[in-house]
Amino acid sequence: MHPLDNPVWHSLIGPHSSVAIAKGGARRYDPQTLPFGAIDSPSATLDLVDLLEVGETIMVGGVIPSGSGLQQIDGLVIQQFVWSKPNPQLDDVRVIALGAEHIPAMVALTAEVYPTYFRERTATLGPYWGVFQNGQLVAMAGVRMTLDDFEEVSGVVVREENRGQGLGSAVTLAVVSNILSRGKQPFLHTEDQNVVAKRLYERLGFEWRTIRHTGKFMRI
Repeated sequence: MHPLDNPVWHSLIGPHSSVAIAKGGARRYDPQTLPFGAIDSPSATLDLVDLLEVGETIMVGGVIPSGSGLQQIDGLVIQQFVWSKPNPQLDDVRVIALGAEHIPAMVALTAEVYPTYFRERTATLGPYWGVFQNGQLVAMAGVRMTLDDFEEVSGVVVREENRGQGLGSAVTLAVVSNILSRGKQPFLHTEDQNVVAKRLYERLGFEWRTIRHTGKFMRI
């Protein structure tokens, strides 16, 4: 199996192993970091169950759990893209690197636009870039999952009233350039129905790779 077919697993047994919560063939992020977990085979479903509290939910893709202990309560069809062009030339002076002092603004922006997958400690997983206007963070993007040879562009958010200004492209390319400069290949995910995002990523230089199915599971 290609690492990008089960990226959460390969992130948590690789560069993010120091932040993994593990048992047997199951791994998960702390729930204040990311709501994602992974297993290496369906036989590790009970290992994943043991990492959850009763009633707790987690998103799992790649290898899908099966058997007792978990109930699937939702599902998503995800499009996966990989970067296919040289390192882009950056010339947008609006984009700045975000630091720990910006995390409250990042959480506030994602709570407004992108609330499900960005948590209090998500920004600790990798560098982020953003754009401020009138003292307010209006656009951002950064690195989420990190594998041996790949890094995920994620958290691409632009406030609704600030769209159409090229901000999504600017922050995305800043992340892409940083990943490439460190010798890794950028990849990203978007929901299957998000046609606008898919067109943007293809125009910037991402190439469609595959469809991935992700389920939301609850421990019962």
